[in-house]
Amino acid sequence: MAAEAEDTPVSVPLEWLPWHEGARMHVVTALEGGRLPHGLLLHGPDGVGKERFAGVLAAGLFCRQRVAGITPCGSCPECALSRAGSHPDLHWLRKPEDKKSIGVDQVREACDELAMTSMRGGYRVAIITPANIMTIAAQNALLKTLEEPAPRTLLVLVTARPSQLLPTLRSRCQRVEVPRPP
Repeated sequence: MAAEAEDTPVSVPLEWLPWHEGARMHVVTALEGGRLPHGLLLHGPDGVGKERFAGVLAAGLFCRQRVAGITPCGSCPECALSRAGSHPDLHWLRKPEDKKSIGVDQVREACDELAMTSMRGGYRVAIITPANIMTIAAQNALLKTLEEPAPRTLLVLVTARPSQLLPTLRSRCQRVEVPRPP
């Protein structure tokens, strides 16, 4: 799946930022209670590390030896793949350099990949950032996957402007606020 442009790896730091603790605990509680949704809407002001949060979350879901609920261990093969930006079950959807938005074809391709079996036997995660620049057609294409997701699939929509997403899309995602640092 394309990362930023075509096949550009996105390396993932494996450490949470201190002000992510409340949002992290929200996700940990859902995971430990068996209620992790298939769609998360990470929202908060620009510059608070929402993309980093999404990346560490994905690495934590992939990690075979995670600690503190969802913190990646940093030393297993899954963490090495995440850190290098080459985990085959992590898909980043970003605006192509020559476009103004994330298009329907990108979303359909990601949804097709999420419907397949995991390459590493665990979760499959797609991170869409910034989600608010998806076209209306792209947002509608995403709805089917949110309504009927494959098991162990997570769609993470990252945005500072959740109101620019379709109400039907927002309603199918659990909102997680990433706050400003104190």
